[in-house]
Amino acid sequence: MKGFDLFSGIGGFHEGAKNLLLKDFKAIGFCDFDEKSRIAYRSAFKDKDILEFNDVNDITGELVSTNLSNKKKIKIDKMLPDFDILFAGFPCQPFSTMGKGQGFADDRGVLFFNIEMILKAKKPKYFILENVRGLINIQNGEAMKYIMKSLEKIGYQSTYWLLNAADYGVPQTRRRVFIVGELGGKNTNINPIKPPPKIPISRRRIRSIKDLLSKNVDDKYYLSEKIKKTILSDGTGGYKYKSQINMDPARPLTYTMHKMHRASQDNYYSDKYINGGSKNRIRRITPYEAFLIQGFKKNTSKKIINSGLSDTQLYKLAGNAVSPIVVREVMRHLVF
Repeated sequence: MKGFDLFSGIGGFHEGAKNLLLKDFKAIGFCDFDEKSRIAYRSAFKDKDILEFNDVNDITGELVSTNLSNKKKIKIDKMLPDFDILFAGFPCQPFSTMGKGQGFADDRGVLFFNIEMILKAKKPKYFILENVRGLINIQNGEAMKYIMKSLEKIGYQSTYWLLNAADYGVPQTRRRVFIVGELGGKNTNINPIKPPPKIPISRRRIRSIKDLLSKNVDDKYYLSEKIKKTILSDGTGGYKYKSQINMDPARPLTYTMHKMHRASQDNYYSDKYINGGSKNRIRRITPYEAFLIQGFKKNTSKKIINSGLSDTQLYKLAGNAVSPIVVREVMRHLVF
């Protein structure tokens, strides 16, 4: 099976597909506007002949309409060889409760139209799209209605699920919308009330966050006594939320976790929890652990860590990633 990885990030879709199909999966190309994401992607996946794009408009051209002209189709066909499945973790900020929530009123929100154009031109058999759960209700549900209606018009049997990564063996509470489709399909699994089956603990590769936390890390990841007071506080003024550490599963990893928020928002663990050491020695997760917590395998995570990017950049990339384990199960449910 061949796939195209649009708005690819560091390659969570690619990793998930490889985990499921092994040598039977090949990515024909990937596209992401962020240079650091492309560096990490290239470091993780060494395919020599994979196409790399930094702007989806280089593929579709600037869009003034979602009508597919013959000229537009010829352009897209020249840019992209045929493929079987389209992956797209399209920008979530327009739909996120942490952003301005403008949906299609945000320039990044209209990037769905590029997805729409590529699906019209290439007609892959399958697609899997991912976004934050806010997509469901933004603009009183009108954005999601538009998306689902558009996919139907193109000829796809499609549906969406709100899935929590913690139900699929990812040691992290992470709720995301997955939109899936099959061209002209009559797939009984493409059903809003039939999401991918949850993975019981007995079948999980990772059963606890403890399985992923290193017993020895650089001292720079530990909280100083001065910052510990702020990190462990329950907030001030109008913002009060109970701070907790040693969370299993972890709280959702975020793009901004490099800034170190309070323990009511980010993840911190004590030596006592990790290895029976001191309860007063408390640290943040490392970038390497962040990739593991997202569900990337150790080998892939090490390749990204060794890409030459800074800790700050690595934290951002990990926080924005799509969980490969969830992708694997969504893809299994869709294709098999």
